[in-house]
Amino acid sequence: YAQQGDIYCQMANVYRYTDLNKEALGALRLAYQADSLSGNTRNVLYDIRDMGEIYQENNDFSKAKTLLSKGLKLAEKNKDSLQILFFHHELSILYYRTNNMAEAKYHITKCIDNIPQMPYDKNGLFVIALRIYTKTNDLLSAEKYRMLILKNGNIFAKQYAIENKIALQLSIKKDYQLKI
Repeated sequence: YAQQGDIYCQMANVYRYTDLNKEALGALRLAYQADSLSGNTRNVLYDIRDMGEIYQENNDFSKAKTLLSKGLKLAEKNKDSLQILFFHHELSILYYRTNNMAEAKYHITKCIDNIPQMPYDKNGLFVIALRIYTKTNDLLSAEKYRMLILKNGNIFAKQYAIENKIALQLSIKKDYQLKI
């Protein structure tokens, strides 16, 4: 079953990269079944996370929330600190996209508080943090993440940070002009 899970997961990746999300979900369900039968909890968690991401991409936030919350609970039960961070990150994006800023802040804070454990590229974390803090008008926190991105980010994250700063400055200028 272990190899089947890996094969289905790779099939899902190919489908996702070609925007065939329905097919990707089908392959991930099969990967989930195979990984569950083989007892590979780490891969089960990846399968759940990937399905949650696809539902989120399809704007099916209810299914995404159900899966990502389930995955977070399973990761916590298994004390899988890396997967816990992945699920908090995905949930912060989901809550940002559904305009639930209190939950978005809660989940991004869980990621940021444990960022040394995150061995991967942190651009996505910093960008969603910048988005959340900008949207909630926490300008000091937004500036902190903007500066981290400008110092350490990849070109796409830096582009977003610059665009965010320009939009913020235009917004402040507009507000100021309205008051005059």
